[in-house]
Amino acid sequence: MGIDERRNLGDPRDAVVVRAYAQNGGTVWAALLLGPYGNGTVEFITKFKKGATLTVTTNMTSRDELFRLAFKSPRPGMAVSPLWKESERRTAWLSKIHGAPLKLALTAKGLAEDVEESIRRQELKVPAKTCELLLTVADDGRSCYSFDGRTLDASASEIIDGADRVMKDLATRRSAMSSVHSSPAPFSAAT
Repeated sequence: MGIDERRNLGDPRDAVVVRAYAQNGGTVWAALLLGPYGNGTVEFITKFKKGATLTVTTNMTSRDELFRLAFKSPRPGMAVSPLWKESERRTAWLSKIHGAPLKLALTAKGLAEDVEESIRRQELKVPAKTCELLLTVADDGRSCYSFDGRTLDASASEIIDGADRVMKDLATRRSAMSSVHSSPAPFSAAT
């Protein structure tokens, strides 16, 4: 099924046409976003039961917004078939943590509601309940939140455990070196 939605945000250069596809009973929007001058992006978008979202996209500037559980996998230049496989891989992992992918309302209205909800979530920048605010930088309004990095990807736990081992080994060696240098140097008295 294909659905088109044209959004004009004021300036004609801001216009974008969204062509969305979904399978009957599906959980993933496949979207083709066409902007001015024929610039386009392909995206696979999934929303999970506990509120997280996944966007696997050819847009190279797309980045995770972990504080609101908006996971994004930029894959610039990737063909549609491998992009779909990446979406399936990430969906399988994230569904273990964030619940099953939600079924779509396969209508133009369903697409419009999902697009509007996504825009609203991005504009509000409301953090997920599991992400604690750690710091807000007064100069520019940036905020830092806690996040469990092990939930990013299936390979994240192995990478984090490896980094933890390296840092622990480094701390152990540094501690051993420090105790060697802090003990009094042996000397012999001349008689």
